[in-house]
Amino acid sequence: MTWRPRLYLFAFALATIMVLALSAWHFYPTEPTYNGKRLSDWVDEYATNFLSDNPGPAAEAQKAIRHIGDAGVPFLLDAIATKPSGTKKKLRQVFPVKWHAKLRLVDKFGETRIMGAHGIAALGTNVPPDVIPKLMLIITNHPDQHGRHIATYALGRLGPAAEPAIPFFIECLRNSDDASIRDEAAIALGQVQCQPEVVVPALIKYIEFTIASFGPSEFEAWDAIRALRNIGTNAHAALPLLRSLLDHKDENVRSEAQIAAQYIDNSHLIRPPLRPPE
Repeated sequence: MTWRPRLYLFAFALATIMVLALSAWHFYPTEPTYNGKRLSDWVDEYATNFLSDNPGPAAEAQKAIRHIGDAGVPFLLDAIATKPSGTKKKLRQVFPVKWHAKLRLVDKFGETRIMGAHGIAALGTNVPPDVIPKLMLIITNHPDQHGRHIATYALGRLGPAAEPAIPFFIECLRNSDDASIRDEAAIALGQVQCQPEVVVPALIKYIEFTIASFGPSEFEAWDAIRALRNIGTNAHAALPLLRSLLDHKDENVRSEAQIAAQYIDNSHLIRPPLRPPE
């Protein structure tokens, strides 16, 4: 290729990038700030520290995120719903790899989705009610498995605020195609802490299913048993199942069942730490 076609190609790609930047600026929600720091930076600080031994930075970041409040929700939902850019993919085929980072052609949609989910999780029960159906819509319609998974994670971290989503979570337990969606739904049912008369039978049935099909999805059984543990004494109906698992061949199933049965029976509840999204 001579220099002239290459120059035309470069000019076309540069114009395309400018159009993308202008479109993003015009059509997408503006990122809010608090105390001079962007919402995404506060969320990153929260995500980095919320499981650490020093909860101070996470608490400060969560306070900032909640101060931004409803104004940040469109930005966070948009981040969760992010899709790979077809235009960037084409431009990556045009430009050498060494130019991709400088021209901002690297598609970091996975990191963007996780940031949005952490932001929603930090808001917790402070989110406006319309976030719940919007997240359910992303879970139902997003074209990427990772996008659906991250949206399920975010919805499940709303705690009692996600009570309207309980039927949806139970339906997700029956998802025949995606173990990660089933798993996040089970974890969510343990976090909502509502309607145990509906949730506990659904989790019992789900655990029976996971045990029967035990194999590469063994994490599903562990997390569902932990969900019962989170529910506490209201999960009393699950004790026969949990005790039947005390001699299960898998050591982790035995251990989780024993701990859950102990906490449910003795009403001494300690919540297991939440896993960050991946």
